[in-house]
Amino acid sequence: MFRLKRISDQLIARAADFRHVRKFTELLGAERVIVLLKGARGIGKTTALLQHLHTKQNQGLKCLFVSADSVLVDGLNLFDIAERFADEGGQVLALDEVHKKEGWDHSLKSIFDSLPNLKVIASGSSSLQITKADLSRRALSINCYGLSFCEWLNIRHDLRLKTATLDEILNHHEEISQTVIEALRPIKVAVIEAFKSYLREGYFPTSLELESWVYQETIRESVRKTIEQDILACYPELSGRSIQRLKKCLAIMAEKCPYTPDINDLTAALDLSDQKTTKQYLFYLHEARLIREVAKAGKTISALAKAEKIYLDNTNYLYSLCRDDPDQGTVRETFMANVLGIYSEMNQLSDLQVPKKGDFLTADGHLFEVGGRSKTLSQLAGAKMGWVAADDLEFGQDRKVPLWIFGFLW
Repeated sequence: MFRLKRISDQLIARAADFRHVRKFTELLGAERVIVLLKGARGIGKTTALLQHLHTKQNQGLKCLFVSADSVLVDGLNLFDIAERFADEGGQVLALDEVHKKEGWDHSLKSIFDSLPNLKVIASGSSSLQITKADLSRRALSINCYGLSFCEWLNIRHDLRLKTATLDEILNHHEEISQTVIEALRPIKVAVIEAFKSYLREGYFPTSLELESWVYQETIRESVRKTIEQDILACYPELSGRSIQRLKKCLAIMAEKCPYTPDINDLTAALDLSDQKTTKQYLFYLHEARLIREVAKAGKTISALAKAEKIYLDNTNYLYSLCRDDPDQGTVRETFMANVLGIYSEMNQLSDLQVPKKGDFLTADGHLFEVGGRSKTLSQLAGAKMGWVAADDLEFGQDRKVPLWIFGFLW
C-alpha cells in the first residue's frame, strides 16, 4: 500500500499542470454513487480522475489513485485495496482501467455496500458493458468524448469561446459565427483553416502535446490496444483469430466508409460462416468507439441489427487509419455523424438515423444534408426542419449553416 500511495501522490501532484478541465469532470463529485467514466482510449479519462483527486486533496481529503492494470495490483483484489485504504482513513478512491480486473463489478458492489464512507470513482473502456454490470442504483455512468472544435480552439489558443445548443446554432448561427471569427481575428487564426487542422488532429487531447506524425502513430497504437486488450478484457471468449478478424473488419471500414453494410460480402471477406458473428464483430467495434453505426430511420442499433451506414468514430481516425488521404465528403459526414451522435447521447435521445431524404436525422426531428459550400437545400425540399451543413463557409445564411459551427455543441 505504501508504494501505491507514493505513486498515487506523484501522479495527483502532476495533475496541477493540466489547466483545462473537461466538462464531464463536473459530474465526478456525485454523492452516494460509484461514478463510472467510460470512453475511448486517449479521450482523457485518466487526466480527469487525477484532476478531480487533486482538487479533493487540496480540500484536505485523503485520496488514492490506482491503475487496475498495474503490476503492483496483480494478485490483489480491488475490495482488499479499498478496505485497506479505508482503514487508513482514506476518503476518495479512483480506480483507472477497472475493466482489466476480473470480477470488477462485484468488487465495486462490495465496496459500495461495505465501505459507505469511501467515495469511489472508476474508469473503463467504452466497450465496457456498464449496463450489464450488477450495480443497479449504485452507479452513475458518464460517457466521455474527445475534444470538440470549441474545446480545441480554447485550449490551443487560450480562448474562452462558449458552446451552444443545437437550436441556438440553427437559429443564430450568423451571430455565433461572427463572435467566433472576431475572437480569432486578433491572434490571426482563420476559422476554416483551424477547422481543417482539428479534423486531422484535434479530437484527442494528446494532439496538443505531440508532433503530427507522433500523434497519428499514437492513435494507431491506441486502436491496436483497444482491440487486443480492451475488447478482449470485456469479451474473454474471443479467440486470437477473432481479434485478427476484428482488425481486418476495422481496416475494411476505414477504406470504405461511409460503409453501407453488405453482410454477405463482409462475412465472406472475414472468412466467417455466419452473419450473426459478423454483426457481433461490428457491435464490438461500435461499443469500443472505433466505429459509429447509424441506423435506418425507424430502426435502432443492436448487436444483431444491420446498420444503414457505418463511419469511423471520428475524423482523426480517418486520417490515421486510411492508407491514402480520405475523401473530403467522407470527412464531412464522419464529423457530422460524430457531433450529432454525441449530441443525441448527451441529450438522452434515441440513436442518430439515416433518413430517406438527406444524410442524418436526429430523434427530435432535425434533418441534415452535408456537403461543400455549393450545396443547396434542393435535396431537402419540403422538409420544414431541414438544414444544410456546408463546408468551407465562414458564414451561413438562413438554413445553410457552416459545418464547423457544429463543433460548438459541447
